[in-house]
Amino acid sequence: FAFDYVSDRQLSAATVQRSSRRESAQNKPPVSNGADSRPQLQGLEYDVKVAGGNYRVIVVPRCDVMPLTTLEKLVSLAKLGATVIFSDGLPKDVPGLGDLEKRRGTFQKLLDEISVAPSGTQVGKGRIFVGDVESTLAKAGVARETMVDHQGLFYIRRSFDGGRNYFIANRSERAIEGWLPLATAARSVVLMDAMSGRTGNGALRNTTAGVEVFVQLQPGESIIVRTMNRAAKDANWSYARRAESSELMVGHWKVDFISGGPALPPSLSTHHLASWTELGGDVAKSFSGTARYTLKFDASVQVGKIASLDLGDVAQSARVTLNGKSFGTLLIPPYRVTVDNLKPMGNELEVEVTSTSANRIRDLDRRGVKWQNFHDINFVNQDYKPFNASNWPLADAGLLGPVTLTAVVPLKPGEVVR
Repeated sequence: FAFDYVSDRQLSAATVQRSSRRESAQNKPPVSNGADSRPQLQGLEYDVKVAGGNYRVIVVPRCDVMPLTTLEKLVSLAKLGATVIFSDGLPKDVPGLGDLEKRRGTFQKLLDEISVAPSGTQVGKGRIFVGDVESTLAKAGVARETMVDHQGLFYIRRSFDGGRNYFIANRSERAIEGWLPLATAARSVVLMDAMSGRTGNGALRNTTAGVEVFVQLQPGESIIVRTMNRAAKDANWSYARRAESSELMVGHWKVDFISGGPALPPSLSTHHLASWTELGGDVAKSFSGTARYTLKFDASVQVGKIASLDLGDVAQSARVTLNGKSFGTLLIPPYRVTVDNLKPMGNELEVEVTSTSANRIRDLDRRGVKWQNFHDINFVNQDYKPFNASNWPLADAGLLGPVTLTAVVPLKPGEVVR
């Protein structure tokens, strides 16, 4: 469940408004909620509006005492249409001793309005529930995002007028391919890859459990999923499946150091990819910056004229160009792009790799160069002692590989169903 914390003071300024999600929710097939036969996503007609956003439910943690003004506000919000859940039980008393009996009397009258019922108590236009948070949220009509049951799958969800944006990241060590459930109603879905700029209509289906979108996420990959309550006009997303076997790209790598410092190492050639601190001598050990790796090769992988180019390990970012066409900049693993301009012979791959500044800082401190020129405060280490990087180990830098090419087979519309 996506949620934010709120204080008594922030809650005092909360208002209630009719939910913009109600219309889109009614487009979703009814889904039984177990003990509560009401369909999910159709019971919440009103949102709670607090500075920073609109919320579907207020959940009150278990507490023995509560300020009278807070309970009054919660009941008033419920009367206007809000849904309020008291976790495990209602508060029992007011805090403090000032004007105690009068406050207690008013407090108890408010509690008397909240009779505990399994399906919630109708209070004005809204409802108040008491019980375990997860089961009560289900009764209230708030659907859980079950995609988190995939180990290593994380998401951030934000609403907009007409739908929701999901940022979904695969932080596990295994690929995820298949139908991913979303706790929302939608008529269409658009997939957006922030790393490449690629967009397209995703495969969407409605099941008895709700809306599902077909995704393919390698370890470390992320995707933005935009659900909408209208039909999308984009072109279809290009789903594809990599072949099981890969072609190792070997040959004569030319390495040119093109920017950085303290000095540019001389160009070098190698048949074995490794950190430039190993290949470039003493000058390269202190160098931080950008090097261009160039390889000329023939390709046997041409299935559908599309292939997956995997750079292997990169320290730290890489800009990829194949046969004069740019395929963007890769910032995090997997360092992989889909290429569509392979030739049988005479391909030229250029990879510009930029390292971190770690080795440069290490060199500055080893030579006693004053570089921490700050007037208010200088760097300290994790023990709050003067920062010094002279004893740092050398950090890997450059294209480490192995670089491989794998055939990619586009999936036909019916092939995404598994």
